[in-house]
Amino acid sequence: MSSKIHFTGYIPRKVPSVEGVQNVRREHGLQESEKLVVVTTGGGGDGFTVMDAYLKMLESAPTPVPFKSVLITGPFMPKVERKNISKRARKLGVRMYEFYRQMEKIFAAADVVISMGGYNTLCEILSVHTISLVIPRETPRKEQAIRAQTFKSQNLIDYIPWHDLTTDLLWRKLLDLLANPQPYLHAVAQFRLTGIETMKQRLKEFQCKAGCHVGLSGNRRFDVL
Repeated sequence: MSSKIHFTGYIPRKVPSVEGVQNVRREHGLQESEKLVVVTTGGGGDGFTVMDAYLKMLESAPTPVPFKSVLITGPFMPKVERKNISKRARKLGVRMYEFYRQMEKIFAAADVVISMGGYNTLCEILSVHTISLVIPRETPRKEQAIRAQTFKSQNLIDYIPWHDLTTDLLWRKLLDLLANPQPYLHAVAQFRLTGIETMKQRLKEFQCKAGCHVGLSGNRRFDVL
């Protein structure tokens, strides 16, 4: 079975215009030198732990906090949990969205994105060359944790194992990323999102094999695009 599996890599996503990113920063009241941290938990069904830890960090942090925050819970976070996050975010002056329509713009506008490291989320973050701090789930599947470990080994992200998450560690990791982004930015800039190229190449291979096979019978002809 493994011989039939081909790793495609990661699929590049839409990159917003500079003007579009600047508009997002203005909409969120950011000055040119102000830092923005975006926290997202994908669909949000199991994202409360991450959001709760982030808010606890802000609630106990020395003021003023040297960055602004935007929280995107995801539409599947249970209503009672979402209400909890919303109430606490308002007290802190933090904007919270259940759903954000143009994630590529808010990710590009951010200095750091905190996420759980889902495939789609990391494709979007890498496409806009933003650095990220990943807090991956470890149950019921280890997919996110494996991806986080692999990306960390290439300096593409920093990450906190789920069971190591504390407000103190989250604060230290976040401040370090904001203060020393260059090693991560360099690695992200060098990373190639090869998913579409690989899929095109695989399709050409399939077409070639099909064309060669039926070509021998003389019945049909396939053109490889």
